[in-house]
Amino acid sequence: MKELDELRNCYAAYLTFVQELGRRAAPTDGLLGFGSGPKDDPGHEKFYYAAKEKADALAAAGPSPEEARQAVALVLQAEEAHQDEELAVWMLIAAQGHALALIDFLAPKDADALLQWYQRRYPRRMRLPVQNQVFNALRRRAKAI
Repeated sequence: MKELDELRNCYAAYLTFVQELGRRAAPTDGLLGFGSGPKDDPGHEKFYYAAKEKADALAAAGPSPEEARQAVALVLQAEEAHQDEELAVWMLIAAQGHALALIDFLAPKDADALLQWYQRRYPRRMRLPVQNQVFNALRRRAKAI
């Protein structure tokens, strides 16, 4: 499905962008609050909105349960897979909310598997509000068994 490929490409382009941003950064960028460092680059925000657009387009196209599983797994597991990219971690966590548009397309057994993983990766005491929303949506979908 074209929309799923576009979502994958969006994430791949962002991670390439972040790696390049890290390579170009000078040690003093943003030091003591002067100037802007790589973490303030507008490319992070561009990724956030582009990823939302791609996830929403995929949801509008009506993905199959397998396509939804691949997309939701991509969005939710990107932070763990790229936790060494310090510049990207917080934006990848924030972008987890984009999975909300796709969770209802999951097969309940896939939602349950993702729920179990999510609960281990993000215990309740460590979840941000968007992660609580994702957790609750996965739990609701998993109960549809």
